[in-house]
Amino acid sequence: MVETSRQAAEHTIDSRIRNWLRPADASINYVTASGLCHPGTGAWFLKSPVYKKFLQAPHGRLWLRGIPGSGKTVLASTIIKELRCADEGSESAIIYFFFSFSDDSKQRLEHLVRSLIFQLSGLHKAGRARLTNHFEKHNDRYEQPPTESLVELLDQMICDLRSVTIVLDALDESNGTQSILQWITSRNRCKFLLTGRPERDIEEALTQWLPSNCAITLENEPVDDDIKAYVHHKLGTEKNLSRWKSMHNLISDTLVEKAGGMFRWVYCQLEELSGCLDKPAVRLMLQTLPLDLNNSYDRILQNIPRSRVPNAIKLLQFLAFSNRPMSLRELVDAIATDPNSSILFDVEDRLAPPDTIIGYCSSLVRLTGQTVDYKQAGSASASALLYASSIGPAPASEAGSELHIKAGSDAKSDAESETEYGYEPQLELAHFSVKEYLLLHRNETPYQEYFQIPTANATIASTCLAYLWTLQKLHLTKLMDATHGMEKHEIRTKFPLTDFATRHWLDHARLAGENQEKLFFWTSKIFVDKPFMEFWLQFYNPALGWGLRLLYAKVTTPALYYASLGGLDRSIRLLLDRGAYIDA
Repeated sequence: MVETSRQAAEHTIDSRIRNWLRPADASINYVTASGLCHPGTGAWFLKSPVYKKFLQAPHGRLWLRGIPGSGKTVLASTIIKELRCADEGSESAIIYFFFSFSDDSKQRLEHLVRSLIFQLSGLHKAGRARLTNHFEKHNDRYEQPPTESLVELLDQMICDLRSVTIVLDALDESNGTQSILQWITSRNRCKFLLTGRPERDIEEALTQWLPSNCAITLENEPVDDDIKAYVHHKLGTEKNLSRWKSMHNLISDTLVEKAGGMFRWVYCQLEELSGCLDKPAVRLMLQTLPLDLNNSYDRILQNIPRSRVPNAIKLLQFLAFSNRPMSLRELVDAIATDPNSSILFDVEDRLAPPDTIIGYCSSLVRLTGQTVDYKQAGSASASALLYASSIGPAPASEAGSELHIKAGSDAKSDAESETEYGYEPQLELAHFSVKEYLLLHRNETPYQEYFQIPTANATIASTCLAYLWTLQKLHLTKLMDATHGMEKHEIRTKFPLTDFATRHWLDHARLAGENQEKLFFWTSKIFVDKPFMEFWLQFYNPALGWGLRLLYAKVTTPALYYASLGGLDRSIRLLLDRGAYIDA
């Protein structure tokens, strides 16, 4: 009984520490990448002299650089698995982090350090003790430590062990790369294995730090065997590909020859081949393969059925330009909303089941193990403000309702301070190269005009406002009085785009500008129609910050203030022309 009570107390402390530290869960990326591995993947590297030298060096350093889609992340997961299998020492540790362009909680030095700290605390008692002590020093989770303090804590935890190997994937997808590179190159008590594109700032920082012959360019290495194994696996397991058995060798040989070391390119071609109805079509595709990834994406967009094009474009606009990652149900409601129609939003227009939304452009998007978690928080945390609107004052010390990225569906919240709304699967662009492609502004890109910054942001802002207008007109405002406070949660549950729309429409309107008449129609409507503006502000008020609430009182701040806050010039002029008092 005593032992059970002690274990329960330790579990409670661990939960509170995790809720305070808010480490990004890199294991999701690891598991996803490992699922793409096939027997023998990366064997050429694991047998290479440079890898064996890395294993033997006390403070080994390796950098695997490669072009987009060359399989760096999959190879990183293979190496992590191999390192862990070989690690038998109680005084050693293998820890890792995957930077991600699609997840704002996996891009900065602070995110990296928090994750590595949490991993080490779970592997060794000494590390757990140090983290617990750090937690208690900072006012028992009510105070967040500065990044410098976390870096120092991580260094201490590393010093407790004889050997620590750190694998970092996709350095090029980080934000604040210089601080991350400075942190890496100033550490001398652990091994580093890094992957990323050979971008200039990364090259310059790592060249002097790396020993000679410790930078490997993947496209110059024998990766064809890995690509061939991948192709044969897909040909043998995919229903629409396995039927062409007499052509498997031709397909494999052709794709391997043309791939140029790009797994992502091969994936796109296999997706296209799976849609062929007969052998002549397969032969024609093999004879007219696109030259590179951009040409592959051109073809994918061109082949979207005409009836699906509008929603496919809108989906890509949200995924490439939205302020934060979006859940599957949020995107389903975004697609079901048409700000230019007489029927703005109808629940019967929602896709069912929700994951059929992938069918609009399946090769360009993917569902991930990452989940979006809706919470009503009573206290601030490290990541509580990740996805706040960029417009408005600095966050208050007490967090309001917020969206968090949670690491896996089994993550638990601190019951004392948070109430869960529910976990939502996340949809994202399938690869970093897809976002780069959409932002390139190539004349050859199909529908390129829709992926300009003003146009895409105008679509997002207009969609958000049309959605909110519909909710208001459904008389949901009657649920907002003081005696029905829980109904606000109910609205967010039944209408999942509410949180994103209320927090971020003003951000996207600012980025779009009001030169587009369709957007100005909606921005002017919310500033002129006082009940509409009140409905918005009851969910989120950018003027008050995070810890404060209107408590359902009538709005006293004039519309001119919010139009000015968003830098919306046409709305400002409209309000002044209508007699708005500039000194209110």
